[in-house]
Amino acid sequence: MVDVWSLALIALGFPLGATRFRKYSKHLSIFLVYIDAPILGFWAGVELKAQLHSVLAPSLALLVAFIPIVLFRDDCPKRGAFAITSAFGNTIFLGIPATLALGGSVDSALVYAMVTTFIHYTLAAIISCKEGKARIQPFTVTFLLGLLLSTSNISLESIEWTKRIGAELSKLGLLLLGLNFNREVVRLSKDVMLIGLLKHVALPLLTLPIFLMSKDLTLLIESSMPPAFMNIALAMVYGYDVTLTTQAVITLTVLWIFPFAILSVLFHK
Repeated sequence: MVDVWSLALIALGFPLGATRFRKYSKHLSIFLVYIDAPILGFWAGVELKAQLHSVLAPSLALLVAFIPIVLFRDDCPKRGAFAITSAFGNTIFLGIPATLALGGSVDSALVYAMVTTFIHYTLAAIISCKEGKARIQPFTVTFLLGLLLSTSNISLESIEWTKRIGAELSKLGLLLLGLNFNREVVRLSKDVMLIGLLKHVALPLLTLPIFLMSKDLTLLIESSMPPAFMNIALAMVYGYDVTLTTQAVITLTVLWIFPFAILSVLFHK
């Protein structure tokens, strides 16, 4: 969600990116992917209350991700960067405000975000370019553990503080935008245009039949979000093309802002 803390971290990342602090991007990414994300994954599993359509819709991201996996099967860094940026959007930081602005359901958006993140992190680990890296993502394990515990009578009140801390620490990922920023990353290259076509056209079109059956506008809103900021951290951890990933995240987010602003005004007339 957008708050003062989040905006401050985005702003702070740009001056830090021009200093020696830039070299700590990799360390921050490892922390976010292997320590903070599993905490969030656990609570996502515990709190998941899903209807069939809200699980099926985010699963369509796998079909979109499969396209670059096949196209670039001989170029692992490019394949990974394409797969995660073309299929997995910013479902929380941008997705929730967009859902509120366009009249969708926040509850449905949260379910979409939980399921999408589970698929996102699991796939990122499976197609890792790092030799010898485990193909099991900690987020996957903790999410499934959370689902299991959600069906039991075990009280988790004593550790609920970890959910709040995990949510706040996850915002550190916003630093990565500034730390990895340079003038070259805001560029509408052919690769970024193809990623945009997959993310903003192919995925919403695949989602359209489920929307027509469920009448849940949130599914279309969330499926059209620009690439998630955490894609940058995943690219660093799993050896994907970080430059391409950063280009796609920043460029498509900037381009997304304009149509979103217009739609927000139209929906509130």
